[in-house]
Amino acid sequence: MSLFILMFLQFNIMVAKSHDFAVIDASPYVIVEESKLSGVVIDHFNNCIVPLMNKKSLKVELRSYPFKRAINYLKKGEVEGIYLYIKDRSSKYSYSTKSVLSLKPSLCSDELDKIISKKESQFDGVRFSHFHGEYPIKELFNSKAKPLSISSDNYAYQALRMLKANRINAIYHPLPAAMEYEKKKHDDLYYDVKCKRITNKDIPLHVAFQKKTKIYNQMNSVLDKCLPKITSGK
Repeated sequence: MSLFILMFLQFNIMVAKSHDFAVIDASPYVIVEESKLSGVVIDHFNNCIVPLMNKKSLKVELRSYPFKRAINYLKKGEVEGIYLYIKDRSSKYSYSTKSVLSLKPSLCSDELDKIISKKESQFDGVRFSHFHGEYPIKELFNSKAKPLSISSDNYAYQALRMLKANRINAIYHPLPAAMEYEKKKHDDLYYDVKCKRITNKDIPLHVAFQKKTKIYNQMNSVLDKCLPKITSGK
């Protein structure tokens, strides 16, 4: 009987539920290659978040999805949350009390000086792409600017392709290092694209949850211990 109980307990440990969190490609912080995840955000999660959650008898994993699919999975409850998410102005999600990554947004273009020089009518008629999530668009661009949201697996690369195809005039990007990462991979195509930080306001990335649950509370307590948070560079 005791052997049966031991085997039963071992089986339950083996099939313990994994609490999955969605994350999207944000090279070089989150690099997705052949379904394998790497980068400083992944290292931070695996080396700090995972061990502390394990101590609470909770198994957590990051899984890569395109942004729209991640949102859909969150709504359906197929993932516990989205790791690295910019707070919406609405209250449709519950967010971690601490941010994981601090963003330093820049404007990138192959005609950057020309765009920046538009002072009084700055960004009038400029078509620009922006990363997922709710940005303070109105605070940075006037109503005549034409934003285009991109929710590609690899936002930076997709945005650069659209820039060279003249579908957009500029890229509003929170991760300058991500843009530099893609430029270096295709230097012959994007050598003339320059980036400049256009606001001193950092934008924090949080963990977004569908609602406040036990895992929400546990994740918050772990994030407190895993600080300082990762920064996105200058």
